[in-house]
Amino acid sequence: MGIIAADSRGIDETLLLAAGVEMTEKLVIGGMEDQRAFSEAVIEERGVLDSEEIEEATVSVAREMVEEDPAVGALLRECKLPSPLREVGPGGRRPPGLRLRHHDKLRPLGPRPEEV
Repeated sequence: MGIIAADSRGIDETLLLAAGVEMTEKLVIGGMEDQRAFSEAVIEERGVLDSEEIEEATVSVAREMVEEDPAVGALLRECKLPSPLREVGPGGRRPPGLRLRHHDKLRPLGPRPEEV
C-alpha cells in the first residue's frame, strides 16, 4: 500500500501506529512537499493553486511510488484537496488491481483541540 502525503516528513512510524497501522514496513510513502505547484499553493499558502499542475505532480508522485514497488495495490491520500489520481499507470492507465482511496484522518500527533 502507498500513502501520498501533503508532507511526507510528517508521516513516521509513531503517527502510523497511533492511527492503527501495524505493518508499517510494507508501506511506500510519497510526499508532495517537493512538488513546486503543490508546495507553494498548499504548504506555503502563497501564489495560485493551479489544479492542473497539482494533478500532474500528484500523478507523477503516484507513478514513482508504483515504480518503486510494483506490489503497491492501493494508494491512500492524506490530503483534503480533490483527488487527481484517476489514472497513474503506464500510458495514463491504472495498473490492474490498483485501488485508490482518500483519507484525511492521518494528522501529526499533538494535543487535541479540547486539551489546548
